Amino acid sequence: MEKFWDSYVKEQFPTYASFNQAVQNCLGDLKRLIYSRKNQWEQNAALTDGRIKKYLDLKRKLNKLNVHCPDDEIVLDAHDFNLRKDFLLDFITFDEDCHNGVSQIQEFKFNDINGKDDYL
Repeated sequence: MEKFWDSYVKEQFPTYASFNQAVQNCLGDLKRLIYSRKNQWEQNAALTDGRIKKYLDLKRKLNKLNVHCPDDEIVLDAHDFNLRKDFLLDFITFDEDCHNGVSQIQEFKFNDINGKDDYL
């Protein structure tokens, strides 16, 4: 909170108008920062080909094991990605339902399935 006061509030006892302007200035800076980081991410991200196959049987299994959208789609995308590679990547999730559900399905092609307990 001190950072906000140090950076945006220039008076010891700000008026409503000057405090409102400080908040607006802060929001403007945050907006610019967000767009800057978004642009940086877009320049550095390596996007893969989209998944075409729906894997309906695997999706049903996931949903029965309490893995819901969008987590089920993320799992299927990762599975599909691994099917097209010479090496298998790990699947990592800190969502306990997702981790438990994915771990119970043997058909998935992952090197390993890791959850938050693997990183404590």
